[in-house]
Amino acid sequence: MHVVRASEHDPGTHFSCSFALLAGLQVYQQDCPELGSLIAPSCTQLVFVVCYCRFGSVLENVEVNELTREVDYMSNAITENTRASYPIDFIDNAKIPCVGPQPRNVVLLCCDAFGVLPPVSRLSLEQVMYHFISGYTSKVAGTEMGITEPEATFSACYGGAFLMWHPMKYAAMLAEKMQKHGTKGWLVNTGWTGGSYGVGSRISLKFTRAIIDAIHSGALDNVEYVNMPIFNLQVPTSCPGVPSVLLQPSLQWADKADFNDTLSQLATLFVGSFRSYLEDAAMHVGAEMAERILSGGPDMRQVGIWVLSWHLCG
Repeated sequence: MHVVRASEHDPGTHFSCSFALLAGLQVYQQDCPELGSLIAPSCTQLVFVVCYCRFGSVLENVEVNELTREVDYMSNAITENTRASYPIDFIDNAKIPCVGPQPRNVVLLCCDAFGVLPPVSRLSLEQVMYHFISGYTSKVAGTEMGITEPEATFSACYGGAFLMWHPMKYAAMLAEKMQKHGTKGWLVNTGWTGGSYGVGSRISLKFTRAIIDAIHSGALDNVEYVNMPIFNLQVPTSCPGVPSVLLQPSLQWADKADFNDTLSQLATLFVGSFRSYLEDAAMHVGAEMAERILSGGPDMRQVGIWVLSWHLCG
């Protein structure tokens, strides 16, 4: 890993903030992780100028000429993804200090390489807990050594290696905060559409931004929703700035039977991953809460697989 310190600013001005809802805090992301080496200034101009081209940023996984100190932004010799951190005041319209009221929306992100999850879906509290615990995404080329094509991965609460408590305890705390403050839950997929990796195409960043804008503005509060089978996700039929056909993954696949098989395959991976959290769940959150969390997951009965009731109290 190469880290370049581009200035002698106080180290305290360089930091990455994450969402701290469990502590009752709302902070704002101040770094730009996993930006491609072929970043195009035309489509992400603010990110490019603020993160990469301004004196005072900290760059990671970039090549630097030791004599001229010029950065080769187009190089992927180290990795296809680079990272930058920068003082928050580099952003002209930043809210300083970076705190605010309780959030109105919690957005869970995933990158679905199977191409079957919708770009956006509204979640119940039970689904928020289940998907938060699952921490599903796809490792993509460049994020880790040896990864040449997307690979499904699950990490509890999006940070399994760093958890001190049982994942269900964190999920229950999150749901309690959301219920108390009337916070809505969403699952946003930035992965593939029209087919799995190698067949379909990556969801455009332009559409993902439009979805996030619609969530924040409340534009998705009064639109029609349809239920997605197996995962029982509530999927909007319309969203400003996004083609309606893109919102329904099955409509993007040429082979509907292949779509259904792939959806079932992904659901099976979810269930298999979640089994590791069930054995002692009742000890940490109680049997009732554990059953409630489990109800937010895929309904395997819809694919002909009858799952026996988990013995959470055993």
